[in-house]
Amino acid sequence: MVRTKPAAMRDDVLWFLDTTFGSWNWAHKAVRDALKGLTPREAARAHSHSLWEQIGHIAHWKRYSVQRIRGGRPRADQAWPAPGRTARELRQSIAVLTRLHDDLRTAVLDIRPEAFAQSRTGKHSLVRLLLSATTHESYHVLDPTHEETLPRRTASTVTSASSRH
Repeated sequence: MVRTKPAAMRDDVLWFLDTTFGSWNWAHKAVRDALKGLTPREAARAHSHSLWEQIGHIAHWKRYSVQRIRGGRPRADQAWPAPGRTARELRQSIAVLTRLHDDLRTAVLDIRPEAFAQSRTGKHSLVRLLLSATTHESYHVLDPTHEETLPRRTASTVTSASSRH
């Protein structure tokens, strides 16, 4: 089967979204992998923002992106939800983030490939919104202020991940 250019573009954007969230991408560990085994104590430890706050922040912007793609006009305010306290609350926060990623994938797949490249979400193209949101998420995965909190995300881990590409 020959893929059209719009279908190939949509597939490439989905690949970028998925590899940043759910599996190794070309440069570093994905969000889901970075959160595996995270304890409430690690998640609540604050530098500028705790990892738990960053989970909520990433979830906020995923929700924003889904709403924009579906025609909504959500406010673009900064969101830093307060962290919870228990392992159950942490699991719930991570589950919400995972569900929002799935919602984002579904919203992208609901757009016909022919319309994908021309789609707009306000003043920005859909492609720009998705790539910007994914880059933002990627930044929070690699926030250098948390290297001592999560040794599984140290510079050597990042280097070994990029060397596999």
